[in-house]
Amino acid sequence: VDDEPGVREVAQAVLENLKLSVITATDGADGLIKVAEYREQLDVIITDLHMPHMDGMAFARAARRMAPGVPVIIASGRFEENLTEPFREIGITLRLNKPFTQEMLAGILKAALASVNDNTPSLS
Repeated sequence: VDDEPGVREVAQAVLENLKLSVITATDGADGLIKVAEYREQLDVIITDLHMPHMDGMAFARAARRMAPGVPVIIASGRFEENLTEPFREIGITLRLNKPFTQEMLAGILKAALASVNDNTPSLS
């Protein structure tokens, strides 16, 4: 979920290069529609933190209620440390700093999927 088309396209290309199926959304509201529509197929949700209309925090809260077992990764080029605790309170401990490389994205996805398998999310 990202409001910047270029970021969505690059992330989608990287994820598809990793042989993953990708569902993209243009903002938080579109993201919630996609979560509702594809809930059973979602393994991980990656969302931008700073978006107009519905920011990543509001989207993440709603997505966690709709798909509580799906890990959420927060991505941002400007991550304020004072947001760490509010994210932890809703069970989100994974973050991806922008700009990111394919290796960074693959690593955070591995951590997210491992957290589902062993029920111990890691903080990145």
